[in-house]
Amino acid sequence: MLAFETDNYLLRPLSESDISAEWGRWLADTDTANLLNVAPKALNPGELSDYVARFDNRGRILLGIFHKPSGTHIGIFTSTESDRGSEVLWNTLIGAAAFRSFSNFLEIRQLRILVGEYFFFERGYEAAYASVVSHNALMIQYLHAAGWELLKRSTVPRRGDGKADAELLLFRLSRNRWLEREGHASRVASLRRHRNAQTTDCLHRHTRRRFPGAQVISTHWR
Repeated sequence: MLAFETDNYLLRPLSESDISAEWGRWLADTDTANLLNVAPKALNPGELSDYVARFDNRGRILLGIFHKPSGTHIGIFTSTESDRGSEVLWNTLIGAAAFRSFSNFLEIRQLRILVGEYFFFERGYEAAYASVVSHNALMIQYLHAAGWELLKRSTVPRRGDGKADAELLLFRLSRNRWLEREGHASRVASLRRHRNAQTTDCLHRHTRRRFPGAQVISTHWR
């Protein structure tokens, strides 16, 4: 099972047993729906089951974000491999509004560092992409702080609030950029030429020194 954790958060695969009324209510909240540019609507268990079934946990991965002290399921993270197989699209939703603050994002960022190690080195992806609507100010602030590069802006129909359209921003984070931002700059040159299990283990040790409570629990599917 693929899983990552910090002192307060756990990121692990979602299954049918995780389906709940609370998860289904996330998109009924107008503010949450606007962050995804969808019309507000509660999802029933059947709809959530269909959503979980769309992911094979290989090229399409669905992970839940859990607040460990309370056991609350607060969000989801998805990863979708591109047709080329060398790039990946990431999406994150913090559905529990009480956890949607920049301070919580900073600790959740520890999970994203572990995720970066896994996807960029163990899976070998060259770059990750993320799209976000322009009115999602908190996520845009987080992406800029984490070193993502804004690639382009586009206009899409805006759903749910009657406004004419929305601006969609596409961000990119390359493997080398991730290395440079996360304090591994001295290894960038050699890693551009060579990558192996010993290098990945070294990166895991470096992250644990920076964030003592952060760890990769497992990176094997079973």
